[in-house]
Amino acid sequence: SKDEQFRRKDNSTIPVILNAAPLTSDTGDEGVVISFQDFSEIKEYQETIHSLAFQDSLTGLPNRRVLEDRMQLAVALSGRHARHLGLMFLDLDHFKQVNDTYGHDAGDILLKEIAERLERNVRETDTVVRMGGDEFIILLPEVSSTENATVVAEKILAAVSQPVVLPLGVARVGVSIGITIARGAGLTVEGLMQSADKAMYEAKRKGKNQIYVHEHPLPDSDSQR
Repeated sequence: SKDEQFRRKDNSTIPVILNAAPLTSDTGDEGVVISFQDFSEIKEYQETIHSLAFQDSLTGLPNRRVLEDRMQLAVALSGRHARHLGLMFLDLDHFKQVNDTYGHDAGDILLKEIAERLERNVRETDTVVRMGGDEFIILLPEVSSTENATVVAEKILAAVSQPVVLPLGVARVGVSIGITIARGAGLTVEGLMQSADKAMYEAKRKGKNQIYVHEHPLPDSDSQR
């Protein structure tokens, strides 16, 4: 069988499966029987299942599975070319109050809006991921300096703090951002995640709506002394 497309009069297409079977008769005549099966619904189902595996269902952002794949690649490139990479852990401040005041549906609207703001304030090569709840992660696969990552974080702080219009009122949230910067061979995805997580809790401890940067120790720094 083979996947093909039929084109309708209105120029739209239908995905079909083409099956061909040999045809023989007692007289020795030979031919082929070709059948077509419309599999629009099956294709739509397959695409939905595929997107569920890689996307956060609420915001449409990539999910943890995508993040881990991209982090593995960023770590490998950092080891090969000694490039700095940045990882940001973000946790919204006062999100629970939005849910308590306006309800979970309003909370969902706010999360979608925040997700869009995050994507608008990073580069195309960066990856914004929703980890669940009100937690997000941003991978900066190549940053020239700590200052470079901090500039991105400050843009995010400003964008997130803008009011969000909800059906029953206007809400404001902040965001605590922990950043880890690292480069070189020997980095691990797990180590970077733990480092950025600690930095985020440090930002919370400092009073919320803050940025805290942790420069991940280079694995070979001790051996070079």
